[in-house]
Amino acid sequence: MFVVVFFLVVAGVVVVVVLHIACGVRMAMIMSLSMVVFMLVSMAVAVSVFMFVRMLVNATVMLMRVLMLVMVLVFMLMFVWVFSVHICLHNISLVVCAG
Repeated sequence: MFVVVFFLVVAGVVVVVVLHIACGVRMAMIMSLSMVVFMLVSMAVAVSVFMFVRMLVNATVMLMRVLMLVMVLVFMLMFVWVFSVHICLHNISLVVCAG
């Protein structure tokens, strides 16, 4: 399941980079790309939460798995935060350049 989460994040980044290169820089395109990546990351976080609920049933290896899950969730939150700041800076630079 951690592999699924990782590949969802990687797929979101690849989609953004490929569409960004193919379509050029436009504000509407950047906003739609940010929504695609946000949906992919949200799906990955939902999978992580589902895994956490399933892991609570198995108490023997819970501590190790919870620590791994916390690391994945911290990575996801940092990724979402950094990507949001990146998109905000892109939008600000486009507004400044257009004006």
